[in-house]
Amino acid sequence: MYNTKRKETFSFMFKNFKRDIFPLAWPIFIEIGLFMIMGNIDVVMLSRVGETVVSAVGNMNQMFNLTALMFSVVTSASAILISQSIGAKKTSELPTIVSLAFALNISFALILGLLVIFFGSSFLSLINVPLESIVIGRGYMLIVGSTLFVHAGTLVLTTTLRAHKHTKEVMYISVLMNVLNVIGNYAFLFGPLAYLNMGVVGVALSTAVSRSIGLLLNYRLCNRLVHFTPRVRHLKKVTKDLFVKMIRLGSPAAIEPLSYQLVQVIMFSYINSYGHVAINTRVYVQTATWFVYLAVLAIAQASLIMVGEKIGQNRTDEARSMVFNNLKISLMISFTMSLFLAINSRFFIGMFTDNEAILQLASTILWIDVILEIGRTFNLVLILSARGAGDVRFPMIIAIIVMWIVGLGVGVTLATVFNMQLVGIWIGLTCDEWVRGLLMMLRWRGEKWKQFKMV
Repeated sequence: MYNTKRKETFSFMFKNFKRDIFPLAWPIFIEIGLFMIMGNIDVVMLSRVGETVVSAVGNMNQMFNLTALMFSVVTSASAILISQSIGAKKTSELPTIVSLAFALNISFALILGLLVIFFGSSFLSLINVPLESIVIGRGYMLIVGSTLFVHAGTLVLTTTLRAHKHTKEVMYISVLMNVLNVIGNYAFLFGPLAYLNMGVVGVALSTAVSRSIGLLLNYRLCNRLVHFTPRVRHLKKVTKDLFVKMIRLGSPAAIEPLSYQLVQVIMFSYINSYGHVAINTRVYVQTATWFVYLAVLAIAQASLIMVGEKIGQNRTDEARSMVFNNLKISLMISFTMSLFLAINSRFFIGMFTDNEAILQLASTILWIDVILEIGRTFNLVLILSARGAGDVRFPMIIAIIVMWIVGLGVGVTLATVFNMQLVGIWIGLTCDEWVRGLLMMLRWRGEKWKQFKMV
């Protein structure tokens, strides 16, 4: 009797997931994954050139990940407002919301681009990036930094399309972007343009051009599928209330990942001081585990959209039930994928290097990462779902407290006092994910998250 009831529960859970979340999640997985992996494609192809080059681009991409988090101030807020507006059937405000988000993100990107161009090298020196890597990667930094506005604009457009459930079309554009990126990389590194000896600069140009084409195609897609695009004339309808909502929702939603990245930067400054084995192990492990992260992130993004709609429809109990179902399925996926990576670590890391010291260290890190990914799954699904409900302050508060005290405190102590170096850093990251994940679980079991409807 008990087993029958449990089977029926699992059947119901997967049926709802297949109906509501999976059609949104799998194209999001491919779309976000391909977009984010563009930097990793650069790493993979440059690994054939030399270890120092990998270190250079890996650290540059870490800096760009940090700057790009500023764009989440706007994109997170727009995702919440768009999904709740669709649920409440208040679609007449959508062109104004999207146009405001686009204008703000482009403005942020232009400012950040200038900061990267003039102060990027100084920032990398502060986190102990070797001078040789900074010199080699400077051309990459200048080109990608000057085109940050392309990434910023694309985020708003893809957020708009995903909220309207046009996830497959966005995925097709991501596939095209990555094909163009790979072709460009090959041309500059090994193909007909190799004689120019542009190396890292050629890879940066390939990345910038392919992303620019993606921006133009997504803009056209918005016009064709949702029947509006960001326009200056829509900005005339922006009210003080809408602007305040955008900042009030976006700022906490951005501070949480910003805090995470700042902690990572500090931890990675220690890693950079341990030499190229530790640096490249971190780069290769993160490249391998991207797929675990992205699988869960895709479900979490789909959950945000559906929770926002249900909150707009005042169906809060259905929203909570769906979130817990999504969490259970995400935990199964992340545990299976991370365990597979750990068991086959030499194969996956061996795709990048044959350095025995890196292979051994990466194997240890990937086993720790199995535990880390479980905690990160709680955070991704529960935090993004909370954003869909408009509950953005609580995740921000626990992020600031737990990341800096638990994550950084444990990681640095183990790395320095106990001389565990990269292993200690990874244990600290694991502790941070678990503590925050458990606190978010308690939040969803309560009632306070229901009080933040914005539309």
